[in-house]
Amino acid sequence: MAEDQEATIAKLLVIDDDAALRRMMKSVLTRAGHEVIEATDGVDGMAKFRAEAPDLIVSDIMMPHRDGIETIQTIRDINAAVAVVAISGGGLRAGELYLSIAKELGADVVLQKPFRAAELAKAVETALGSGRG
Repeated sequence: MAEDQEATIAKLLVIDDDAALRRMMKSVLTRAGHEVIEATDGVDGMAKFRAEAPDLIVSDIMMPHRDGIETIQTIRDINAAVAVVAISGGGLRAGELYLSIAKELGADVVLQKPFRAAELAKAVETALGSGRG
């Protein structure tokens, strides 16, 4: 019975081509009570988005095959209610530019790399509380 009371807060999809960062994000967000699905790039992310119907997406912007900007646009076209956290490094100026574009396209929260675990957890909490759903 105790296990039933420890329900998952939300189903999250983490899309990032950096495997080490993706594992760190999964660890932080799993400890926060979320179910976390991983994707290696925007193409993989879109396939998992369609298959898993997550409540929230954490997506890097700079990725091979399909970048995060295109991924966020497509996600918004499919389901405008899903929460989105956009993350980017790409150097200070470039990262800020990409994140401002992501925000314009509908990201609920943007987060500049490098970030702390607590900042990621707070960004996800804020995006989930954005009231889209």
